[in-house]
Amino acid sequence: MYQLRITIDGITPPIWRTVQVSENYTLYKLHHIIQKIFGWENSHIWCFRAKGEDAPITNPWLWGEGTTRWDKTVKLKTFLKKEGDSILYEYDMGDSWKHTVILETANDEKIKKPLCIAGKRAGPHEDCGGIGGFNELINHLLHPEKDGYLELLEWLGDDYDPEAFDIANINRNLKSLNFFIRVFDEENGLNFGNPKSKNRRPPSIQISENIILNNLNDIQLSGKCSICDRNVGRYIEYGEVPEVLSRAKAFRDTYRSRTSMNIVRKRK
Repeated sequence: MYQLRITIDGITPPIWRTVQVSENYTLYKLHHIIQKIFGWENSHIWCFRAKGEDAPITNPWLWGEGTTRWDKTVKLKTFLKKEGDSILYEYDMGDSWKHTVILETANDEKIKKPLCIAGKRAGPHEDCGGIGGFNELINHLLHPEKDGYLELLEWLGDDYDPEAFDIANINRNLKSLNFFIRVFDEENGLNFGNPKSKNRRPPSIQISENIILNNLNDIQLSGKCSICDRNVGRYIEYGEVPEVLSRAKAFRDTYRSRTSMNIVRKRK
């Protein structure tokens, strides 16, 4: 069992959580744990940075460009080997919320589900503008005479308290972590199967070398940037468009027929 201390960098007084997890959890799972314990909404890109790793550790399909290492294939114990080891987690590349993850203690105890055991203060409000915007927000809350105070309260919600820390609610949310991850994967077309297999693409049909129709009828594109020559990718959500849905179904039926015919020919 690993006990991690996770702190959002650059904020005073600090916002932090202590959480117990399995050393065999992947960094992808840790990403979702961090989302839950700080109250993030999982609506932005993220990555881990580790000593000795030049490339960000993240989900390559959502990252979109450059060299990455897939966080579903990396376990916590890969980089957190002894007490005091740390790794950096960044969420929302615009607001740039950086978190330092430190391994406080490690032992042979088995743990079935992650558990938050301590912490201080509520996580920052999503899309508030990074550390500078958060500090301005807190200062504004202390001065209701300022213009825009009522609009700020409406945006934050009446129940927002920057000093609140509800450990019971956090642990209730952590109990449904696996379900939360499955829903996130389904909504973002990330049901890739086994990431250790040689074919790391999701269940899909490869239309051409650089175009893939995935299992949600969305299109994934890959190629090279004409300016910097780096690998780039794009994800186009078509799955809920009725016209595209019917065309995709017809394409899949044709594809299956052709595949079946090829199998028959090979058997003959």
